Amino acid sequence: MPFGVQVNDPNKPRESGGPESGDVGGSRHAGSSEIPLRQPARDSGRGEAAGGVSQSLAAFSGEDPARPWVRDERSSFADIDREEAELASWASGNDAELGSDAIRAIAAQAVSTAQGNEHDLFFTPVHAFRFTNGDKYGLPYRTPREYLRRWDKSNKLFPQAAVEFVGFYRKPNGNGVIVTRQPFIRGRRGSEKEIAAALAEKGFVPNGKWSYRSPGTGLEIYDAHGGNVLFDKAGKIIPIDVWVNDPGNVLG
Repeated sequence: MPFGVQVNDPNKPRESGGPESGDVGGSRHAGSSEIPLRQPARDSGRGEAAGGVSQSLAAFSGEDPARPWVRDERSSFADIDREEAELASWASGNDAELGSDAIRAIAAQAVSTAQGNEHDLFFTPVHAFRFTNGDKYGLPYRTPREYLRRWDKSNKLFPQAAVEFVGFYRKPNGNGVIVTRQPFIRGRRGSEKEIAAALAEKGFVPNGKWSYRSPGTGLEIYDAHGGNVLFDKAGKIIPIDVWVNDPGNVLG
């Protein structure tokens, strides 16, 4: 964890959950607010704030932001380092470079912490903050751009659980970390049967373990297990941390 923050129960890593069972983020304290981390992000000129997980964020690299990622494809370390340097430069020029004070401010606000395979998590009374961990961007051998594209597509498919880009910082060892946050979401973890049924209503069929595909659109969802998918009181599915692939760019 950054700056030596203790992780609660490291023997039970999870990517969601939250301070309470089935909670993500934090809004248990009515009227609570977070310490501002930085000035509001500048608008990109396309009606998008630089802090959005969107094309404006993907603009740190000149590649096609719609290019799909391939699950079993590995990016080279050279590509990862190149994109990391581009992201660092982009963040510096777009009020998205986080210093140690900002990171400590997030940690200080946390009412609970957790650790998963992809992220270190800090749960404040308002949000769940995710820090990419393990000197990687989500999955191994993924570039920063692939990681951010994952959230962009997920936000478009599941806007009720949209993730926001907070910033980028470098650890003492020189490796980069992307910080995002997600609003507090209350819900219960879904069973595999419930998840499959709910996604079937949206046109998705099973496509491997915790994976689904829409034959009509070609959209693919990965890592859709009970730790990453919640259901609200009305029984509606809320995927909070899944990988979405969009080979046909139907989501834009």
